[in-house]
Amino acid sequence: MTQFTVLYRKNPTFVPLKWERPASDLLQSVLVYLATVEANTPDEAFTRMQGENWSPNGEARPLILGKGLQHTSMSVGDALVDGATGTYYLCHLAGWNVVQDTDRAV
Repeated sequence: MTQFTVLYRKNPTFVPLKWERPASDLLQSVLVYLATVEANTPDEAFTRMQGENWSPNGEARPLILGKGLQHTSMSVGDALVDGATGTYYLCHLAGWNVVQDTDRAV
């Protein structure tokens, strides 16, 4: 299993991010750290981060609000970071836009 860092978009517009700067700039500009999950693939991590799976009774609400976020389920505009490679997976309407973190030596 891989550890994925889960980053949610601060002001979701449900429009996929297009990114040209180093991937690590995402953290400071439009995304906020939410959690770390273990999964075999980005798709599995996405499924684990759906509200009905990780917060079926609304238990994540204080965490979400405390981080200034507005959504519980992972959606378009959110991201995963592969802990082993530093690769960013930006969530799109269907699938992922993969961005290698150019600031990280792999």
